[in-house]
Amino acid sequence: MINVTTMLKVILDSGIKQIQIEAETGIPQPRISRWANGDVCAAVNDALVIQQIYEKVVAKERRKKKKPALLT
Repeated sequence: MINVTTMLKVILDSGIKQIQIEAETGIPQPRISRWANGDVCAAVNDALVIQQIYEKVVAKERRKKKKPALLT
């Protein structure tokens, strides 16, 4: 599974600046900087894993052409 540091590396390597991420998300730039440098609370990556599983379930349900229970 992908983690926050890897995701931020891809985003930052694309040319998006930390300050732009802050403006779009409300996440303070110093926190983004810490995460980009690998200083990430385990709970953040845990939540990301849950989100990735959720996205898989939603995609599977959409392929079945019915709404997931959490989205009804």
